[in-house]
This record gives sequence, C-alpha cells and structure tokens, in this order.
Amino acid sequence: MRYVVDYKQRRVTRDAIFRLILQRVEETQGKARPASATREIVGLPGGEIDLRSGGTSLQTK
Repeated sequence: MRYVVDYKQRRVTRDAIFRLILQRVEETQGKARPASATREIVGLPGGEIDLRSGGTSLQTK
C-alpha cells in the first residue's frame, strides 16, 4: 500500500491505517480475513541435487 505522508508521520500514519484495516476486518465477523503471502510446503518431488555443480543440477526420481 502506498500513501503520501510527511516523513515525520510515517510510523504513526502506517499504524493508524493498519489498525483501521484490522478493525474493519473484525467488523465483518469472519466474512473477511487478512491474507498472507506465506506458503506452506507440504511435499517436494523426489530428486537429488548435486551440490558439486553449484546446486544447478537436479535429477528427479
């Protein structure tokens, strides 16, 4: 999110914006939830990485 603000007010303004966003999300009573860019890895395909080649060689099983 981008917004124009005096550099002396950056932290205060950012805090106020995000507090307001969280308040509005809570007011939806679960209809809206904050998202996250975090990904959970649940499994990787089998394979071997050859570190001797600088980690650029992958052979799958």
